[in-house]
Amino acid sequence: MNKCIYCNAEITEKSNEHIIHSALGSSLQSNKIICKECNNYFSTKESGYIDNKFVEQFAVIRNLLNIRSDRGKMPPIIKKIEHEGSAILLEPGGKFAYQKSKREEMKDEEGNIKFKISAPNLEKAKEQLKHVQKQYGKGFSSINAVSRKTYINKPIDLELSIGGEESTKAVAKILYNFIHYLDRESIITLPNIDWSSTQNYLRYSKDIDNRSTGIDYVNPLPYLIPEEDLANYVFISGSKHQKLIYGHVIVFGHIYFSAIIHNEYEGIDFSYGVRQPIDTKREEIFLKLKKQKFNPDVIRDKENYLVENIEGMKSSLNKILNIYAERSKKEELDKIISQAISEVFKGYEGAYINPEHIQKLSAKVAKDFVDWRYRIDSEVPIELKDELEE
Repeated sequence: MNKCIYCNAEITEKSNEHIIHSALGSSLQSNKIICKECNNYFSTKESGYIDNKFVEQFAVIRNLLNIRSDRGKMPPIIKKIEHEGSAILLEPGGKFAYQKSKREEMKDEEGNIKFKISAPNLEKAKEQLKHVQKQYGKGFSSINAVSRKTYINKPIDLELSIGGEESTKAVAKILYNFIHYLDRESIITLPNIDWSSTQNYLRYSKDIDNRSTGIDYVNPLPYLIPEEDLANYVFISGSKHQKLIYGHVIVFGHIYFSAIIHNEYEGIDFSYGVRQPIDTKREEIFLKLKKQKFNPDVIRDKENYLVENIEGMKSSLNKILNIYAERSKKEELDKIISQAISEVFKGYEGAYINPEHIQKLSAKVAKDFVDWRYRIDSEVPIELKDELEE
């Protein structure tokens, strides 16, 4: 029977532990490494919520890239964003939306009551109109409604804070889980190792000054990650010469961490890794990785490497944002083309496309793309009264 890697108790009741957090789009997990009690511990205040705090750092990135958990749970909506005096939301996929509807009551020169309603979507607009109807009755002389596509033209500050002792402690936990996953799945055979120091650090919050984990853009990776890759990676290595078991955790292909989980290792050299794409439930175990010498000072003496790591993090975040920008452009263009085709060929049942269709389609796609690309607001009339009567 397997023993829990955190408390050494026999695992009598199986409990699934994700090697890489599910909220980061990964599905790799094991029910052979942790007991239920220890698994529950890591979701309590006593543990410092290290798993949650690690994942929460990437909320904005998860939102922009629309990364779902392995069970399909949507990424978080980013709230508390202000734009020109209005509260807005960042919905999954990087879509901005106004948080609240507005209803403004006015009177014209003849004393007639008018309402101006603005809402983030059509359903919210209908709700506001129903409130007005309930208050004043349905005897409106007219209802004029437009769907206005508006864009945010000014920069918006989105908070992104990565690092810190509690959250990077989760990096050591990922590596500790991974090496035992490899062992329990018979991918490697670990020698008899005293893990008490790592257990005390992760499970019992002792040695809280441990600094052998953190952001690391200095040590080379044992695998060349493609520029456009957004997969999650975990690399674990053992060096008899350095007496270290250490590894790297790469989030979304560009955000690098490393940690030492044992500093008295005397076994044979090894190096393994896993690649977990964010859009599939497939993982790839790497059995052969480049052997790289690891510089432990990068994470033990963080101040001396602070500038290099900050610059590396900036560069990585820019790469992720560029990937997001290209994805959103393609997504928007696909949507524009689809809508244009639907509009131009609405009700058309002919067998052939004529030059007039092509001209209308080209003009529609060009206009909508220019509006989107250069942030030009546009309005389309809506028969809101008819929809309400239905």
